[in-house]
Amino acid sequence: IKIEELDAVIGRGGLMRPIEGGVYRVGEAMIADLVGMSTRVMYRRMESITEKKLHQIIREARMTMAVKLLSSSKLNIDEIMYKVGYDNRSTFYRNFKDIYGKTPREYREQMHQDIIKDLNTQE
Repeated sequence: IKIEELDAVIGRGGLMRPIEGGVYRVGEAMIADLVGMSTRVMYRRMESITEKKLHQIIREARMTMAVKLLSSSKLNIDEIMYKVGYDNRSTFYRNFKDIYGKTPREYREQMHQDIIKDLNTQE
């Protein structure tokens, strides 16, 4: 795999495509299939190119999609959690907080406060 192919799969939304009624599901086998190699080879290649393990890349992609849904939809946190591929609330919250330093609810509230603040400064 070349870095350009990896970027096409991960960087431009190829990794997180909506399936099954808008639910974003991704897994190692799906990625390996997209780039045409076995899962084992995929693990090795991804780590050698990105210096991250495949599960880290998937987690980051899920969290990026969660942030997009938090900012662009009125879905509740549980719906977002499910849409980005999590079935366990505590895992979702822990991963989100590890990356963004806040819970999804705190993140959404801060985002709304920032928008209101920006609107008030424009007046």
